Amino acid sequence: MISLVITSYTLERRQDISDLLKSINAQTNHDYEVVYVTEKDIRLHEFVRNEIGKYAFKSKVIHNSGGEGLAEARNLGASAATGDIVAFVDDDVVLGEGWVAAVEGAFHSFPEAVGVTGPAYPLWVGEKVDWLPPEFDWLIGCTKWFRSEHVVEVRNCWGMNMAFSLKYFEDVGGFSPATGYHRGKMPEDLELSLRIRRVTGKKLLYVPDMRVWNKIHPYRLSHKYIVARSSYIGYTRRAIPQNIPNGESAYIFEFSTLASILNSLRPSVIASSRTHLLPLTRITILAMVSIFLGYVFGPFE
Repeated sequence: MISLVITSYTLERRQDISDLLKSINAQTNHDYEVVYVTEKDIRLHEFVRNEIGKYAFKSKVIHNSGGEGLAEARNLGASAATGDIVAFVDDDVVLGEGWVAAVEGAFHSFPEAVGVTGPAYPLWVGEKVDWLPPEFDWLIGCTKWFRSEHVVEVRNCWGMNMAFSLKYFEDVGGFSPATGYHRGKMPEDLELSLRIRRVTGKKLLYVPDMRVWNKIHPYRLSHKYIVARSSYIGYTRRAIPQNIPNGESAYIFEFSTLASILNSLRPSVIASSRTHLLPLTRITILAMVSIFLGYVFGPFE
């Protein structure tokens, strides 16, 4: 069985939470439970309890009264899990109806896997930004830059859409509380992925049928957000070489960062985005400069 752990900390996500729970209930495979962890606002806890009570699937709702943060909340949820697989998604995604089946099928078909991750497609909230090339999907928390239609091995899972063997997750101690965006040297999903591979010697796999749609709110294209996210991504790349298995190549600026930005400048992309060339150029410059400065000096707010 799959234990799906979800965490929330603000009532501003009420509609997102409702949409996510609806997509969970619509799964074609019902061999799962939901463990929902709320933080900070006790009113959020009551809201989630009421929303989740509308559905018949097995669930638990827990309020985190201890140390706050995504790593702590996810660890708390995992400690209450009873499945063989512990999965994590963000509270502002919508699951494809075959998501549970894809996760279960991947672990059944690939017993050498310790974890799996899948694609996240943009679900625009407000005006759809068609001119943003796929190479910039990493900036908005999506994955169209990762062009694979087959199950392939990957270096790390993506936190908005991932699952692990619960046994191995517990064996390595779960998420490190010292990790997280603007909290440590690496985000919690990347650090756990590198550690669980290094300790277990097992694989992480990308599963294309494990689809989610990530809601893209307008703030994700603000200058402040671009600078903060890009600088932190640059900063994290300094820590990767010390945290990968021996003998594996360390790509400081791999396809999800500098290479993707440069690829977005190819003539075909520029031609298709001609009417939006100014904002595309601005985003490109902000991202490139912020990644470089983040790598050299650290993250910027």
